[in-house]
Amino acid sequence: MHPLLIVDDHAHIVEDIAGTIRWEELGVGPVYKAYSGHGALKVLEEHAVDIVMMDIKMPGMSGLELLDRIRSARPGTKCILLSGFAEFEYAKQAILAQISDYLLKPASNEEIIEVVSRVIGELARERESDEMVRRAIHTLRENLPRLHETLLLDVLQRRIGSETALLNKMRTYELQFGPGDEVAMLMIRLEEEFDDYDEHSVSLFEFAVCNITEEIFRPAFELWFGKDPHDYLVFLAKRKPDAGDADLEALAEQLQEQVRHFLKGRISILATRRGVFPRDIPPLYQQALFSFRQQVGSEREFFLTIRGEAETARIRSIERLY
Repeated sequence: MHPLLIVDDHAHIVEDIAGTIRWEELGVGPVYKAYSGHGALKVLEEHAVDIVMMDIKMPGMSGLELLDRIRSARPGTKCILLSGFAEFEYAKQAILAQISDYLLKPASNEEIIEVVSRVIGELARERESDEMVRRAIHTLRENLPRLHETLLLDVLQRRIGSETALLNKMRTYELQFGPGDEVAMLMIRLEEEFDDYDEHSVSLFEFAVCNITEEIFRPAFELWFGKDPHDYLVFLAKRKPDAGDADLEALAEQLQEQVRHFLKGRISILATRRGVFPRDIPPLYQQALFSFRQQVGSEREFFLTIRGEAETARIRSIERLY
């Protein structure tokens, strides 16, 4: 049902419109009444109203003044103006003010029903459109983690296209990163304790590791996560302005301790030097991959920090071979 408010300084007009039409059959109700602009505002403060039918010329506050107040406070409310022939030029201003429709006095019940039915159809279309937008936003939010991961893999592997396209996607995906940001990369490898589990169980462990990482690092760093084709967990980390002296190595040690305690397994962590987003991300990623692969067969549960440039140059030469 659509609540309706009828406003006119002539009480008999309000009573006639309210009482002679079977509003319930149109899907309208309840029907509220007001006899001045100020009275209408009081009704609107107390009740949710979908449609306001108002006289254009009233003492104290005109229909156009009331229309402006409604537009400011309740922009979704549909307004229908009642006007006489002598007020037609005045009514044209209301049309420019984006009213839903208008009626010339004296309007018959059939004319009123036709206009109100048209406005109800307009409301239905708008609500359907709003619902579609809400569903689209809900779907987007449900899929944000996967979209974040896919976009990060594109950045790591230089598949981002133009910087403008990348920036538009990042805004849509609500990522707190942007061109020119200084970011470091964390690469995490689950160690041999997790090798005996099936694929589904390992994915649950990875999910748990990501959650623990978020809890530990989020107070000081913005994070962006993705799992790369080599099954490493990759995070971009951007220090927050109020992060203070938060230390990556200390946080990484805390992460390893919590994974060992809660998940009964070990992880190795590699942290790169800081680079400029997005330009430096692919070489940092290749450098991290190369450094991690050097640790195959050696110690487990290590934390490795890459600070120099020498390895980066070496990785770039390997990239050219491929």
